[in-house]
Amino acid sequence: MHDVTSSRASEFGDEAAARRLLEARARIAARPAVSAESEDVLEVLSFSLGGERYAVETCYVAEVRELAGLTSLPGAPSFLAGVTSLRGRVLAVIDLGALFGLPEVDATDSGLVIVLRGGGTEFGLLTCSVGDVMAVPVATLGVGGPIVHGPHERFFKGFTLAALAVLDGARLLADDALKVGGQTPRQGPAG
Repeated sequence: MHDVTSSRASEFGDEAAARRLLEARARIAARPAVSAESEDVLEVLSFSLGGERYAVETCYVAEVRELAGLTSLPGAPSFLAGVTSLRGRVLAVIDLGALFGLPEVDATDSGLVIVLRGGGTEFGLLTCSVGDVMAVPVATLGVGGPIVHGPHERFFKGFTLAALAVLDGARLLADDALKVGGQTPRQGPAG
């Protein structure tokens, strides 16, 4: 019998990294369909960064990837952890901790990237680990929360009683503040 994790290990450097990546992909692939009758429920992918728990709607999650080959960009905004290659395309990787002004956490060594896609924009969110796909009733979301206050609150749909910060994927992808050099992170320089 062929061990898929071992065969993927050579691609990602070690078996543990390959296993984390395959488990994250399996959770996304196994997510149950949300019926039209459950419009008041958000299907989210949970993840963590610096001890804080976040979630983003799965409809904006294109994939989860092992972080590999992150390149820093001189003069880039502090929230831009760097860029990496995604099947030959340059993918900007955003550090939510830096964006929200949280204490610095180095997730680049063991991190994963959650690739968000929508509205012609694509970028990655740096994360330490990926959790489960879950249904969050909209009615249970509260405003404000323990993680951030101020101008970055616009990036949150709300917070659960279990201190899960649910991000607004549409706002993240559409926000001009996250566009580098007047361009979406997915686009290259005009030529």
